[in-house]
Amino acid sequence: MDIFQKVVENDPKGLESVLDGIGTVDPTNLLRGHTPLTLAIALGRTECTRILVHHASSRSLALARTDSGWRPFHEATSYGDRETIRLVYESMRRELGNWMNAKGASLLAELSNDLNDFYLELQWEFGSSWLPFLGQLCPSDVCKIHKKGSSVRIDTTLVGFENLQWIRGDISIIFSESKDGPKLVLCDHQRRIVQQVYPHDFSLSEQDIEEEVSISLNSPIVAAPEFDFSKIQVSQLQQGLIFKSNRVEMVGPYETSVYSLKNLTYTQKTRDEHLSVHPLPLFQLSASSNTSIAASLKPSKPQLAVVNSDDWASEDAPPQETIPISSVPADLNIPSDKPLDQLKAYRPSLNPPPSQSVTWEDFCNPSKKLALGRVHSVKESQKQISATLWMYNPDDGKPAEPDPSSLLGWVAKMAVDAAIGSTTSPGLTSQQDASKPSSFPIKLKTLLPLLDLMGMRNDHVRSLKDFLSVKLPPGFPVKIEIPINVLPLSAVVTFANVKVRGTQEDPAQFLSDSLFVIPGKRMGYLKGDVVEGTHGFADQRKDFLQG
Repeated sequence: MDIFQKVVENDPKGLESVLDGIGTVDPTNLLRGHTPLTLAIALGRTECTRILVHHASSRSLALARTDSGWRPFHEATSYGDRETIRLVYESMRRELGNWMNAKGASLLAELSNDLNDFYLELQWEFGSSWLPFLGQLCPSDVCKIHKKGSSVRIDTTLVGFENLQWIRGDISIIFSESKDGPKLVLCDHQRRIVQQVYPHDFSLSEQDIEEEVSISLNSPIVAAPEFDFSKIQVSQLQQGLIFKSNRVEMVGPYETSVYSLKNLTYTQKTRDEHLSVHPLPLFQLSASSNTSIAASLKPSKPQLAVVNSDDWASEDAPPQETIPISSVPADLNIPSDKPLDQLKAYRPSLNPPPSQSVTWEDFCNPSKKLALGRVHSVKESQKQISATLWMYNPDDGKPAEPDPSSLLGWVAKMAVDAAIGSTTSPGLTSQQDASKPSSFPIKLKTLLPLLDLMGMRNDHVRSLKDFLSVKLPPGFPVKIEIPINVLPLSAVVTFANVKVRGTQEDPAQFLSDSLFVIPGKRMGYLKGDVVEGTHGFADQRKDFLQG
């Protein structure tokens, strides 16, 4: 409470004194929906903002959200003061480095605790149930996961979706432990480029920082998509017209029960109040959005991903293949993306919002309406999403075992065997039961850290990990149909070709030590940015600066 008061009263010395006397500021402690840092930014308290950003006890506030889900970087962009944006941006870079260090240590611990070596494939199929023509244009992908000891290699060919085009490549994520500690790298085998993600130096040059500030001032504020799992309903699907029974389907060798997930809410929010404040940006995003959408819907030749010639290891290295989608429904709200050079165009600090004298008494009075910062211009889209799960549970649907010692029990046993197509006598195991897997060879908790690793590079995998993190029906989700953040499409993910060390299908042939070697100059690879975007950490920037 004292921290908020010092911010409202614009008392930097008092604020610093309060911070010196406490351990760590609780980032979840909000007043009027604000954290101390977002409040200081909204009120234009530059010196208080500087203290909160740099003080050891309040550094955790750099990533804390308001009750509406906005981060300090969002509020700094809205206010439009370049120095404040820079302060918050640099603090988030530091937090990003801390987060990556913790992520690497956590992943190493998770992999070390799991003693099993395995090979696994994630089969991705994209399509649309109500736009069949899109399904013909959508690609598929097989994501291959190799795990040996504490080393992991993940190979994928479907890189992403940008500007209405599916982007293909040949990317590997390699996590391995060396004498210098664990390393996480991205390998682009087409361009023969290696990017070290962890450990990573997140320091930037003065020019890079100034460009990031300009990009923020010239771009809409975009919050990360939010999934609300609080009201989700899970029900087992039925089959049969007259005699209803639980729906059962075979997925590979696994007999699965099919479940439906409903009432999953997906929310996307954007803000653009800063784009209409003087001095205006060199271009107007809102005025050109309809033109950009119309132009993007016109049939055109496939475009190739643009890569600087200096990034290529050889002149004959092929560019990433892109698959164009020629047309989409006109009523879809598709954001227009400006070229990075336009977004980097320098824009001075914005005119501040109208000043309002705020006293501590007024701030603590909930009935008193106060204008804190620039008035938000929020666009929010929300929709209900359904998903389908194919769960394999070897104990699911097993009938009670009758006592074969009695005649009645023997007859009951014969009836049960007849019902499942067995001709064996009591006490024997049918061939069908013998061939049925006793359990899925990999635990879900083993896959979650790997999906977390993959999600750093792929939004679709990130959505899959979010789904698997909720409380699921008993068993293992062998097959999942989930919506993705690309137009009206869904993805069907199947866990297939599972091979675990120590089982009949030993994965030794899939787990050569050479797979986990990080390629270098001797193999013709150069250091560079595999992740397309500003300064080589596009996905992290989305998570921490706009998410």
